[in-house]
Amino acid sequence: IPTAVVGVQASITLKPVSGSNKSISVYLAKNGATIAAARITRTVSSGETGNMSMFYNVCLATDDYLEIFIATDTDDIDVLVTDALFGVA
Repeated sequence: IPTAVVGVQASITLKPVSGSNKSISVYLAKNGATIAAARITRTVSSGETGNMSMFYNVCLATDDYLEIFIATDTDDIDVLVTDALFGVA
């Protein structure tokens, strides 16, 4: 199966729905599995928005797919994504 290394860029603007000092992580995932080295984390409080940017190189084969996952590290609060850009070059 032919493979290619591609550059992935993502910019996500988000905010927690409630609470202060919430640790939020964004992960790049390949074929449904998160890539631990492609995790970025930021602390944001309710009422504030935070931007997170990611640049990562990943090897892809035919039929591979990429996703962005968002997780809260502090507790089970909801996170509102207000803007997202996701590109592969």
